[in-house]
Amino acid sequence: MASWNSRSRSRRVAVACALCVLGAARLGAAQQAEALSPAAQAEACIERGVAARVRGDDDAALVEFRRAFALTPTARVQGQIALAEQALGQWSDAERDLQQALAVRSDPWIQRNEPALQQALLGLQTRLATLDVRTDAPGVQVRINERVVATTPLAQPLRVAAGTVIIEVSSERFVSQRRTIEIAPRALSREAFTMVARSASSESAQSEPRREERTAASPIVAPQSPPQPRALRWMGPTIVGGVGAAVLVSSAVFAALRGVALGQCPYDEARMGLACTTNETFAAASAGPTWTTATNVTLVAGAALLLSGGAWLAINAASSRSNDQRSARRVWSAPIATNTGLLLMVGGAL
Repeated sequence: MASWNSRSRSRRVAVACALCVLGAARLGAAQQAEALSPAAQAEACIERGVAARVRGDDDAALVEFRRAFALTPTARVQGQIALAEQALGQWSDAERDLQQALAVRSDPWIQRNEPALQQALLGLQTRLATLDVRTDAPGVQVRINERVVATTPLAQPLRVAAGTVIIEVSSERFVSQRRTIEIAPRALSREAFTMVARSASSESAQSEPRREERTAASPIVAPQSPPQPRALRWMGPTIVGGVGAAVLVSSAVFAALRGVALGQCPYDEARMGLACTTNETFAAASAGPTWTTATNVTLVAGAALLLSGGAWLAINAASSRSNDQRSARRVWSAPIATNTGLLLMVGGAL
């Protein structure tokens, strides 16, 4: 019995010792965590951020640097934030943070790296421009490239990336306006907006699409171009045909002149040429080939114009008959009530 009591006491002592050791370990860990100061935590964030930048993960680096800045807002941390923002293309934010960091000249890290930081700032400024947005009403939200940046009136002009800039001003009281501009690096652009108050009718028109209601007796007519006047429809081919007829008449005149010219001197078969008695008759007969050429040219041109006018007349006549038949057809609609609204059932042509 005594031996059993001795063993039981030994077990209790061992368990108590183990609990003491475990409690001491936990207490030491808690004290170590409490002993880690905000500066030490910030330093750990900076180390992780630098490691992320080395491996090319600038997004993760920016997150770590901002955590460090929340713990200890020093110029060194803000400079690291600016460099990460520059790598991510957030140039306006990078310029702001870098200028604020360089303003703290007493920081040892800034003193050591000032030439490189100044060079980075110069590179940022060559990519940026200044934009001043003004509205004739206060409290208007300003978006630059789909990002909310300020509310009017602006405390100071905005710094934006040079190139294409999309400006949008909006407010619950006014109609939203959108404008796209081109701005050169280092340039200053001023954009003024005249705000238009929202009306109840415009708000209802924007919130609900316009719905056209038709009754059973209202026809659905397809949009058509306005008919061409009949006088103009026939004027063109008539003029072309008339010109062709006139050219044919001139061809006949040229043919008559050719006959007169060639009749001045008869053809002498023995001499194989014209038998002209005087120089005048020979000169008149020499004009015969010229009249021949004029006759042939005008004959071909007149015939082509006359045929073109006739074809044009035929096409217009066919088009007129087709339009008349189309205007005689009507398509009607019948409304049918459904759960989703008004459904128009289109009937056949009557």
